Amino acid sequence: MKSLNDLFAYAKRQARINTLDYGTREAWQQDKTRRDSDRKKVMSRYGFLGDTPLMVGRSSNGRLTVDANDFDYTAGQYPPTEIWGAVYSYLENTYSLSIN
Repeated sequence: MKSLNDLFAYAKRQARINTLDYGTREAWQQDKTRRDSDRKKVMSRYGFLGDTPLMVGRSSNGRLTVDANDFDYTAGQYPPTEIWGAVYSYLENTYSLSIN
């Protein structure tokens, strides 16, 4: 059975930003800041649950679906800037009630 730590590691791999995808440093910095902010939001609220087994659920936009043994993320425009938002949405939909 997979845990939230597995999901966090997956999101981290998906969130790699390739600087060659950008024409300007400012555009790269903007996306990097957004990604880092989303990751910090996830980890500050849910990071302590890392060893918790995955629960069946999905993100609000439906791009991230999770069952007890696996997860699937369907990319939108640019996964590095979207994955942590999808993880946060999934966690809010699935785990929020159990820690409030």
